[in-house]
Amino acid sequence: MVPMLSGKMVEALAILAGVVLVFIGYQMLGLMGGVLPVILIVPLMLLRYPKRALMLYWVWVLFSPTIEFLLPIGPIRLVEQLFAVFLFVVFLGDALFNRVRVLGFRSIKLLALPLLAWIGISAMVNDVPTMPLLHYMAGYVKHLVIIAYTVRFLEPRDGKLVFFMMLGSFAIQFVFNLAFVAGINPLPHLIGRSFFDSFVGTLYSCHNVGYYMIAFLLLLLALGRNARELGKKIWIVGLGVLAFVHLYFTFTIHGYAILAIGVATQLLLPRRQHQRVLLRLTAALSVTALVVLLYVTQSGVARSASGFMAHYAIRNRMERMAIGLKGQAYRDVFMRSRYVLRHPWVGGGPGNYTSNTALVFQRPLATRVMAYARYGSDYSLRSAAGSILGAPRSGILAIWGELGPLGTLLYWSFYFYAGYRIWSQNRNESYPDLYRKCLAEALPPMMVGFFVLSFLVDVLPHPQLNLGLWIWAGALWNPGLSQGDPVEVDE
Repeated sequence: MVPMLSGKMVEALAILAGVVLVFIGYQMLGLMGGVLPVILIVPLMLLRYPKRALMLYWVWVLFSPTIEFLLPIGPIRLVEQLFAVFLFVVFLGDALFNRVRVLGFRSIKLLALPLLAWIGISAMVNDVPTMPLLHYMAGYVKHLVIIAYTVRFLEPRDGKLVFFMMLGSFAIQFVFNLAFVAGINPLPHLIGRSFFDSFVGTLYSCHNVGYYMIAFLLLLLALGRNARELGKKIWIVGLGVLAFVHLYFTFTIHGYAILAIGVATQLLLPRRQHQRVLLRLTAALSVTALVVLLYVTQSGVARSASGFMAHYAIRNRMERMAIGLKGQAYRDVFMRSRYVLRHPWVGGGPGNYTSNTALVFQRPLATRVMAYARYGSDYSLRSAAGSILGAPRSGILAIWGELGPLGTLLYWSFYFYAGYRIWSQNRNESYPDLYRKCLAEALPPMMVGFFVLSFLVDVLPHPQLNLGLWIWAGALWNPGLSQGDPVEVDE
């Protein structure tokens, strides 16, 4: 079993984390910023086991967009980042005091250290100020903390916990959106959303809910492959139809392409004897979902939605995306940045050029690529009627523009390695229990879909998307071990 920290150790680390966070919060936000970490740390001092802190962190991440809207207080937005710092302090304290070498850490270090070194080099070469750099690390590199913490403190038997944690996250979005349809949840109206973007769940974004439905569908495919009873497969197909209809009403048009890529990846990765089962499940889900969609499109609102997502409208959006702001941003970064940057081979510097952090801090280089979206009078025309596909931001642009080609390779190699590692272990039947096996079958397609999605959207700084992916990966990082097997060994 993973040796847990003692109660006194947790309390000592909580106090240390509190001191660090009070200093950071006070420097950034004054008195209120200094008080907020104390409110955050006090309940954590009562936690005896670090995995509970991780679960509490995920609950906050899941509900934080709604909480931030209901409590529009500036420091509330920092709770998630301060929480992540607390997890890092607990992890660092455990590494220093317990000196436990954990299975799987060598690969994490071999991938993380070159990336962090490259980020430091790019920051120094481009004279990036401290605050944009810190915010960039908190937004774009935080997944390194989450994967290290999860691998350290979660045991193989916790795969069931992560499985139901993810299912619960998907179910919560169903509940909130169904409550809106029933007139019980007034939140979408309070934030000024029309029906076409009202399925926001707890995430304050209908597109993010759509991405959750894609992940849910991929997990259902994995469940269907491993289900042996006909009754269970019928339930799985029914849930899949519900998730597909839910995806439809989030109007995440590009989500269908991401889902198709994920399903294709999932069909290709397993062994041949399992492909027939997946093909049957996919066909049953597709036919049933088509019948349901043909039925629901008889309503007036749904007919409007169908026109909104008709093939000619999608083609028009793709064409305008290519000639509009996003296409212009890609041309600026990939073809013209060598005329703008002092050292194109290391990028424009983390938080200094093409990331969301650079836009928030209004860095001078950011105005060359992204500020025209904010100040341009023709934004609605050139951005595909305000579609997310028209915004001149994406995960690929954020990393390539600020870290250069080699930095992009180092950054995404972590994602590709995680998907390959878990696929390889699953291919070798390394996950003996149903829960981890289903998670392992769904994760590699999700990694591929996440990478493709990053060409369209900057999903990297969104903790509800990126960090959930790495908690999922961390629960699968090491193959199935018996409960009593030690893990205090290196690879």
